[in-house]
Amino acid sequence: NCYLINMASPRDDLWKKSIDAMVDELERCELLGVTDLVAHPGSHTGSGEEVGLERIAQAIEIVFERTRKFKAGILFLIDV
Repeated sequence: NCYLINMASPRDDLWKKSIDAMVDELERCELLGVTDLVAHPGSHTGSGEEVGLERIAQAIEIVFERTRKFKAGILFLIDV
C-alpha cells in the first residue's frame, strides 16, 4: 500500500491512513536502528494553511502517542 503520506489532509480517510503510514515508517526505523525519519507533513489541498497545520499537529500527537517508546524522531521538510 504505497501512497504519499499527507497528515494535513482535510479528508478523514486519507488523514487516518497517513497516521497509520507514519507509524509504520517509525516502526521500520525502530527495527533498523534509524534515529531520524525525514518526511514532508503534507498539503492542506485547499482547506487553508491554518486548518492544515492543525491537522498536522493532531496527527503528530496521535503518532507520538502510538510510538512513545521509540527512539526515532521525525524531521519535517517544510516548503517556504
